[in-house]
Amino acid sequence: PRDPVPALHGEASPGGGTSVREQIAVLEARITSLQSEKSGVRARLQDFQERFVVEHNRRIRFHRDILPIEREYRMYKQLKEEIMRAEAQLRDLQVE
Repeated sequence: PRDPVPALHGEASPGGGTSVREQIAVLEARITSLQSEKSGVRARLQDFQERFVVEHNRRIRFHRDILPIEREYRMYKQLKEEIMRAEAQLRDLQVE
């Protein structure tokens, strides 16, 4: 007898879709890539903050303080959100 839900058991679906195992592997690779990118952005932000303290003798307090690197702050936030979404998808797949 045919398995009525092959994707749930790690098999390719008859419609040519990817198996759950393949989807998990893709998500894991994406998470690793996003985390690596996030680490690079975080390092640049940390460097900016350290230089800011040295140059201005105070910590970052105002929006205008981050204007030179605001794009990286936004990117960091987006990467964190993407990682959380991908991890949620991965958990959902692993439950199936």
